[in-house]
Amino acid sequence: MRRRMLTVLLALCMVVSLIPMQVLAVDTKAEGGLGTLGIQQISEKKYAVTPDVTEYEWILNNASLTQQMMGHVMEIKVGKDSTASVAVGYGDDDIDTIKTGRNWAMTETTKQAQSMQTRRNTNVVGAINAGGYDMSNGRPAGAFIMSGTVINEPTSTTFWIDKDGSAHITSAQECNAAIAAGNVLEAVASFGDIFEDGHARSDLDNSTRASRTAIGIKADGTVVMMMVDGRQAPYSVGMTMAEVGATMESLGCVQAVNLDGGGSSTFATQREGESENSTSAGLTLRCRPSDGYERKVSNTIMVLSKAQPTGQFDHAVLTPNAEVYTPGSTVQFSAAGVDAAGGSADVPKDAVWTVLSGNGTIDANGLYTAADTCGEVTMGLKSGGKIVGQTSIQVQWPDKLGFTNSSVSIDFGETSDLTFKPTWQGREVKYKDGDFEWTLAPTYYKFDALVDPKSNNTKGDFSMPITPATLGEDTVVVEYYAWGTSLTYTSTYRVTDLTQSMEDGATKITAKVSYVSSGGAIGEKRPVNLEQTFSAYIGKFSGNQFIADASSSLRGSVHVALRNDSSVNGAIDVVVGMEPFVLMDFEDHNGTNAKEYWSTHVGPSSAGGSGQLLPEEVKRDRLWIRDTTGKGVIFPEGYNQVVSADEDENVRFGQYAFKLGYDFTKVKSTEVGAADFGFSGDLLVNTVQPTKIGMWIKVPAACKGDNSVLKAGVKRRRI
Repeated sequence: MRRRMLTVLLALCMVVSLIPMQVLAVDTKAEGGLGTLGIQQISEKKYAVTPDVTEYEWILNNASLTQQMMGHVMEIKVGKDSTASVAVGYGDDDIDTIKTGRNWAMTETTKQAQSMQTRRNTNVVGAINAGGYDMSNGRPAGAFIMSGTVINEPTSTTFWIDKDGSAHITSAQECNAAIAAGNVLEAVASFGDIFEDGHARSDLDNSTRASRTAIGIKADGTVVMMMVDGRQAPYSVGMTMAEVGATMESLGCVQAVNLDGGGSSTFATQREGESENSTSAGLTLRCRPSDGYERKVSNTIMVLSKAQPTGQFDHAVLTPNAEVYTPGSTVQFSAAGVDAAGGSADVPKDAVWTVLSGNGTIDANGLYTAADTCGEVTMGLKSGGKIVGQTSIQVQWPDKLGFTNSSVSIDFGETSDLTFKPTWQGREVKYKDGDFEWTLAPTYYKFDALVDPKSNNTKGDFSMPITPATLGEDTVVVEYYAWGTSLTYTSTYRVTDLTQSMEDGATKITAKVSYVSSGGAIGEKRPVNLEQTFSAYIGKFSGNQFIADASSSLRGSVHVALRNDSSVNGAIDVVVGMEPFVLMDFEDHNGTNAKEYWSTHVGPSSAGGSGQLLPEEVKRDRLWIRDTTGKGVIFPEGYNQVVSADEDENVRFGQYAFKLGYDFTKVKSTEVGAADFGFSGDLLVNTVQPTKIGMWIKVPAACKGDNSVLKAGVKRRRI
């Protein structure tokens, strides 16, 4: 095996359907369900996929609306009388080769869907990731049966499909008996049992949140696939295992198992009317993978449809649906024609838009104008005098004006929505210009005023900074020395008045500046105007966006209120032009030599394992580099320490840098996050929430072609 060693010098610094919308079958008040954990349903959207497959997109949250969970559900009617079925996917779907064990692999769920659709000439309309696997080669753990071919025998609780297409969750023994009877068509292993005696287990963990995937069966045989996004607060915090179990119970399941989660969690569908493609079988990712991209996984669970598209119009799918808009908004609706199987079809030429219930008007092109009153509005499309499609929206004023972040830091001249997120009953509201009143309350600003131009002093254009602290203070604007001479020229000015005003949405600062004195070798240079006025814009609001000035620094808070009800309001701290906050510079500090100050603990704690260091170890060493979970990382001698410019020519900035070295020779190529490097303990940084992180790295030429990945991240914890 080729020895791979990555050596870098690191400097890290902070630089809707035919029928009306219906409520998803989630009973949060049911005994043993989500209600027992204090979780409520905020909103849901329903999408038809095929006649026997329905998708739901829904939002859950706690009572204080601080732990949003974005979930995705498919309900599949299976069995002899259904046009839908469930199959197990893997790799390129070459079952004959897969069963030999010669082509174990990991492949994205959507690519597996395309392989199955192409090889079997079938129609894949939905997909999720399945169970656990050997990360060294992608071989599934436990039961693995594809299209009747037994690749791995069951060894634990198993989800399986019989020859009639019905779904089962049983013990390994029961599944093996069914295999012996020739009655198992598809099977995957549980990645954790979450049900017992028809209900969620009471001993499930309720502390660790992550992206999750689960599959269950209702009493009527309907298969339920559930996935929740995680590790992306505030968009979605994910679920604990207890919440997964409660969710599946609230969805009506009497049996359910957990599947692989975290970055592996995947959920994709092809909704009715959506077109095919040659890369993902027409599927679209509905989730937001916590890795930031679709991860390669082992086996998968596919949803197939044998409903035959005819191209003959059956109904129309109208969008948007279940959204919330402010009164007076204009909303563009659209209609997609669908046949009885969910395939595309042309919308009849005589189709006309109409408001079925609620206030407002809609024109011939589907442009709806909301009234000034609140309430639910249902839009419809009519053809031949019949309703062929309808959808509903809410027209409501927000009851809360919030921001995703507690503070934002933006660059000069940047336009930002400040992470503004108005909500109504926990649901995000789409808003328009004029809905809100925006104000800026600066606590600090800085702009330059050209108080002493070259035309006055003959030596140069000299400016003074205008800040709140300069009011009433004498400021030495310039002390000019010609080369090799004594003081040639100096001048002093004083800010006598600072006022703040608004002009067309822009916050304007006006400063009055008075001449105090000047002198030096060239003598006094009194300006023509002893009192001057300067002004600058420090920020502007336009279309519910904040536009930072191109050159003026700013610290302060932005306040927003409903224009028609100032009691509904919110605020966020804002910084414009903040200088980078350096976390690690690897230089001397307060008289302490860099090598001593940035001493590093290499490897595990003396207490054993990769957990936290002992208090005395944290006190001794500021930094820590480790093998995260015993994955075989080797830390070579002569690395993982501060080096000086005299010792290593690769030091480019300052006098020191950190020489980082990993040897991944004994680490499996599929491992993620094999090693990490950072502070040995928590570091309290009292600054505004960062928006960027940067680092400088020099990778030696000998490492060219190395495919190791180095990521930098900051974990934030509010105190």
